[in-house]
Amino acid sequence: MVNLWIIATFIAIVFIVSRLIAFATLKWHILPKRTLSNGRRPHHFVYGNVLVVLASFLVIGLGVDATNVWIAIAYGLGLGLVLDEFPHWVGNVKELTRNTPVIPGALPAVIIVEVVLLVVILLKALSIL
Repeated sequence: MVNLWIIATFIAIVFIVSRLIAFATLKWHILPKRTLSNGRRPHHFVYGNVLVVLASFLVIGLGVDATNVWIAIAYGLGLGLVLDEFPHWVGNVKELTRNTPVIPGALPAVIIVEVVLLVVILLKALSIL
């Protein structure tokens, strides 16, 4: 059950830090807006998907102990990165080239996942699951 708390915590941390970095970059030009040669920028949900797939492969494919804290951290980081830009990849493709500090729909996606995780944690604590 500790790993569920780790995953939930890292999803929230990554979402908050990611949005703060995006806001600071766009508002105060603290970090450069990274773009590729064709003018598009790589989105961090790609890195998030890599972390989720890697953590899943380690547990399912290689039989690494699923209670490993590092697996939970990698999974939580990856899921946080994916959920942060979730509306981009299920919505308007033109949104992928837009630099914006606030992505409409990202916060509800993160809140829904967090609530589901907290309900599972609560049900496990009550020995219902």
